[in-house]
Amino acid sequence: MMNYKARKMILQDTNYYAKACMKAWLICEACVYTELSKEDPDTQVIHECHDCAETCFALACQLITHQTENIDRLAFLCMLHCRQCAMVCDRYTEIGDMHYCGSTCITCSIIVRDLISPGILN
Repeated sequence: MMNYKARKMILQDTNYYAKACMKAWLICEACVYTELSKEDPDTQVIHECHDCAETCFALACQLITHQTENIDRLAFLCMLHCRQCAMVCDRYTEIGDMHYCGSTCITCSIIVRDLISPGILN
């Protein structure tokens, strides 16, 4: 459970965190769409990008609506999914969009880890 000071910090910096999440969400959704339009889509890319997009969007929505309840748990899931997505996208560094997705997701994971309280890791 977050203390008052942590919640206040999140509310002040909501735009910063929400922008990172929304950018990752948008890029991941674009990768899913691109992959689905291929003749032989990579199901792992679809799965990882979809899961990442879903958690990024959920976290952004909570931040934008100032719902800080369980935000550290959602931020933890977002961080994990972003890192996993980046690992999968990094297999396709020769494809510009996939490389951009990987770097966007790594950036998002670094940013949202500020929202994770140490207690969630136990």
